[in-house]
Amino acid sequence: MSDNPYATPLSDLENYGDGSGIWIEKKLLVMRKKAVLPDRCYHCNADAQGNRLKQKLLWTPPLVVLSTLLFFVVPFLGELAFIAFTVLWLIAVLVFRKRHRIDYGICEKHLKQRRLLYAVAWCFLIASVVASLVSTVLHWHVGILVGTVLLLVGILFAIVTRLGRTITARKITADMVWLKGFGQEFRDVYPPLEK
Repeated sequence: MSDNPYATPLSDLENYGDGSGIWIEKKLLVMRKKAVLPDRCYHCNADAQGNRLKQKLLWTPPLVVLSTLLFFVVPFLGELAFIAFTVLWLIAVLVFRKRHRIDYGICEKHLKQRRLLYAVAWCFLIASVVASLVSTVLHWHVGILVGTVLLLVGILFAIVTRLGRTITARKITADMVWLKGFGQEFRDVYPPLEK
């Protein structure tokens, strides 16, 4: 033990890059907040060769999320009740919400797929703007409809791409994080969480 009261505790200096501090619970990856994920692809467990993705995770307790359903009831109680409930709900969300930043590996194959999907989404969005501008200049009313459809398809494609290829937090506590979105091959490497 160091005599320096400002020294970082030894437990904070542990290197979790070897996989310690990481477990499996059903289909979730459970890890200590200070654990470092290895340089392996989060999807297929192939060597990531230094390719990393950084992501900010937010988690709100289910009771606070369910309380949003009260927004359908509270307006009938009056304007003042609605304002008071909204303020209390926002305070509850800000107080009980947990945050965590995660840094995980991705192999070259899945990185290329990710970039391709985002490029396709951007192409739809750009095509929608071009179609709308051309139809406006040429007074072609069907073009505005085509542009609107392309815009909606692009937005939908971007949302599906984002939601389908991301890590989400299922629970965050003071020192642990439960994560969904890691591939089976990646999860198979880690032991089950013992309670």
